[in-house]
Amino acid sequence: MTEKKCVLIFTENLYELVSSGIELSKAVHIIEEINGIPKKVRKTCAEIRAELDFGEKFSSALSSCTKISFGESYIAFVAAAEISGNLSETLGYLLRNIREQCESFEKFVVAAVYPLVVSLLAALVSFGAINLMQGILCSRQTSSQAFFAWILGGVFMIFCLCSFVFALRKIIEPDACVVFFKSIAFLAEHGIPLVAAIDCSLQLIEKKSALCSAVLEIKGGILNGEKVSDVFGTCLENAGFKYHSMILSSNLALAESSGNASAFSKTAASLEKRREKVRQVFFSLEQPLLMTVISVYLVIVLKNTVIPILTGFGGVL
Repeated sequence: MTEKKCVLIFTENLYELVSSGIELSKAVHIIEEINGIPKKVRKTCAEIRAELDFGEKFSSALSSCTKISFGESYIAFVAAAEISGNLSETLGYLLRNIREQCESFEKFVVAAVYPLVVSLLAALVSFGAINLMQGILCSRQTSSQAFFAWILGGVFMIFCLCSFVFALRKIIEPDACVVFFKSIAFLAEHGIPLVAAIDCSLQLIEKKSALCSAVLEIKGGILNGEKVSDVFGTCLENAGFKYHSMILSSNLALAESSGNASAFSKTAASLEKRREKVRQVFFSLEQPLLMTVISVYLVIVLKNTVIPILTGFGGVL
C-alpha cells in the first residue's frame, strides 16, 4: 500500500472520530485497534499515541513518525490548527486535499491508458501485417528496411504520446495558484493571520517554482507595509501569472473596500471553473487527435513498407 493511501486512511478515520467529539489521543488509540487497519497505519498510531502521552503536540508527534511521512504541508496545517483550535475542520480540509490528489492521479491513469493501449495495438498489428506481406509476396525489400520503416513510424507515435501525456498531466493536476488561494482562504477564515497563512500555504508549493518566488516576494511586501491587493497583483504578474493576478487583485480590492474576506476563495473558484472548461475541451479532442496520430503513423508505415512491397511484386500499384 502506498504512503499516500496510508495517510488517507489515517486522516479519514481521525477526522470522523475527532469531529464526533472524541479526544485526540483516544481517537488515535481507536484507529490503532481497528480490525483490518494497515500495519503501517497501526504502527504510526502507536508512535503518535506515545508522543501524545509524553506531552508532545500533535504536529510534533506527526513529524517524528518513522513509518509514514505526513509531509511538511500536512504538519504545517496541523500546527496552524493547534493555534486556532480548529483541528476537526483542518482535518476535513486535509482530507479533501488528499482525496483530490488521489482522484487526479486516477483520472490521469485512466485517461493515459486508452491512447497507450490503442497505439500499442496499432503498432503490433502493423508490424504483423508487414511480416505477413513480406512472407506472402516475397518482396525484394529487405527485412531491415521494413523494420526501419516501422521504427520510423513508432518514433513519431511515441513523440506524440509523450506530448499527450505531458499535456494531460498539466491539465489534470490542480492549478498551484488555486491550491494556494484555497489554503489561504481556509486559514484566514479560521483566524490565522495573513502572513502566517502564507507561510503555511507555502508548504504546498514546489520550492523552486516561479509561484514560490512570487509568494516570498508577496510576504516581504506585506511585512514592509505594502497594500495587499497591490503586492499580490504585482508579484504574481511579474512571475507570469497575469490572469491570476488580474482576478485576485480585483477581488482583493473589492474585499478591502467592502470588508468581505472571501477574495481568495472567490478567486480560486473562478480559476477552477476556467480550468474545468479547458479540461472539457481537452478531453473532447482526445479521441480525434488520437485517430489523427494513428492515421499518420499508418501512412508512414504504408508509404515506406507495404506500398513498395506491392509495387515490387509486379506493379500492383
